[in-house]
Amino acid sequence: MENYLPEKINVLGTEVPLVIENMEDAFAEWDLGACRIRVSPGIHADYLRVTIIHELLHVIDDFLGIGIKHKDVYSISQSIFQVLRANPELARWLLDQND
Repeated sequence: MENYLPEKINVLGTEVPLVIENMEDAFAEWDLGACRIRVSPGIHADYLRVTIIHELLHVIDDFLGIGIKHKDVYSISQSIFQVLRANPELARWLLDQND
């Protein structure tokens, strides 16, 4: 699954590198100082997907200065992933650029 990860993700006009790196204390983390998302190798595909959503919420939160609590980031990322997974037609429609 890691082979399919993009090297960078555009978040609000900023290119945020996505780096696979061994981490001892976490599956992933948003590093504001280095402006990158670090992800541990070998995470199960579905957990990796929800983890990327989770870290992107941290990026957006920091960029916009919203102040979302970590427990809320966790809940929102789990919920977004579940809704998109349960409704693939919605996910396709949201990403369709042919309108």
